[in-house]
Amino acid sequence: MSPEKTPDVIGVALCHGRVFSVGEFLRSYSRMLTLEITRKCNLNCEYCSFGKHYPRYRSHGSGTIDASIAEQAIKYHLDFPNSGRTITFYGGEPLLEFDLMSRLVLFAEEHCRNTGQAPPLLL
Repeated sequence: MSPEKTPDVIGVALCHGRVFSVGEFLRSYSRMLTLEITRKCNLNCEYCSFGKHYPRYRSHGSGTIDASIAEQAIKYHLDFPNSGRTITFYGGEPLLEFDLMSRLVLFAEEHCRNTGQAPPLLL
């Protein structure tokens, strides 16, 4: 069964080609939330997944994640039972959006305080 032909299923094949539903995947494998903050970059690293070695997959750009979408993802991740409670920031170069990253860190910490949860690990 291929992910492209499977409706309502996350497009990730794990465990010998088995395709998981979103809920099943999150219950079993959601240990970390990685937010791609921006596609902007001020560097030109040879190893970068946005670089010239992966031209078919992605490229740098000017896009930045919408803060409200990132906040929804953080809330969902932190409230999901048994999540690994780790949040990472990715890019381009995520530090180009330092103010946004700071906002999201504060949001995660405040959400945890308001819900009586231990703070997440933020990387």
